[in-house]
Amino acid sequence: MGMIAYFTAANITQLNALREHPESVEDFLFPNDGDDEPENTVDIDKAWHGIHFLLNKLADNEESPFNKTVFGGEDVGEDLGYGPARLMAPDLLKEVAALLASVTPETLEAAYDPTAMTAEDIYPGFWERDGREAFDYLMHYFTALSEFYQAAAERGDGAVLWMA
Repeated sequence: MGMIAYFTAANITQLNALREHPESVEDFLFPNDGDDEPENTVDIDKAWHGIHFLLNKLADNEESPFNKTVFGGEDVGEDLGYGPARLMAPDLLKEVAALLASVTPETLEAAYDPTAMTAEDIYPGFWERDGREAFDYLMHYFTALSEFYQAAAERGDGAVLWMA
């Protein structure tokens, strides 16, 4: 199955409740005993590491919100298998959304370097083997992630980020 990244929008009331009661994170993320995902959730499959790699190439410094797109926020709750979930505040989410909106397919394609990604062991590791198909895979999930961020920012939401 592998490591899949999920992003769920959460309003400020929900974020504060999760911060105050970290033991409730799993109930929030896995309603109905895990049979359903919460509303306003996107998964970016195994593209998370490749997206993170490309955005880091676009970042002008380590503090850039690009660096927080996949791994931003503060840890909350217990380990969910690949670490705890993270809470992203609405102001940071809005900042990330604005930056993601400025990224074009051409910008990402210029940053795409399958040889470097393979050499740096970027998960899931099929970059050189799959070439253009691998870039299209990243672009598909980058678009879904960017749309998630835009919609959440428009609502004034923050987010819960986690791996499963």
